[in-house]
Amino acid sequence: MRDVGIYTAVVPSHHPLDNFEFKSIFSDSHLTKVNGLKNVTCKQVFFEESDSYSGQDHIHVIWDNSSCKYVGIGFAWGNYKSKDLSEIIESSAIEMMIRVDVGEHTKLPMFFSIWDYGGKQCFSKINYLDIEGGYIGQNWTKVRIPLQSFNYKKRGVNISNIKELRVEFQQSGSVHIDDMKIVPHA
Repeated sequence: MRDVGIYTAVVPSHHPLDNFEFKSIFSDSHLTKVNGLKNVTCKQVFFEESDSYSGQDHIHVIWDNSSCKYVGIGFAWGNYKSKDLSEIIESSAIEMMIRVDVGEHTKLPMFFSIWDYGGKQCFSKINYLDIEGGYIGQNWTKVRIPLQSFNYKKRGVNISNIKELRVEFQQSGSVHIDDMKIVPHA
């Protein structure tokens, strides 16, 4: 008889995200520029310092879209430098920590859009499968949105020349967002 190993050694391979310069999207208001902060009747945006997941503060958005055409915020991701997502689109996700003040939710009326420098945009949303533990409650919950879930091919978005990420809020709600970044995702 000869000895046979149960496990085969796996040599870690290089992930395309390793060389991606723009992993951080939002860490706190001191390090990340956020647009759309003007408080209007249908949207209020706060940077709250208490109970943040990481950094000095986090974003708290309260909205009621019943009287406004568009309610959203945008992130000056990488200070608007062009980002080439083509190498990481199939193997990465946008990850963020989210919590709410009341209840438990398996979805929130939020849409995420990636904009290219030609002005075209593609969309995705939080899916039940993207929520760690299956629901968003009062504790910080990890949410991942796979980059491949954005409908960039259908919308003609130049995924190799991305400008920014925006979040559009629909209906009404209140949400806390922190530590938004690009992570490996299978």
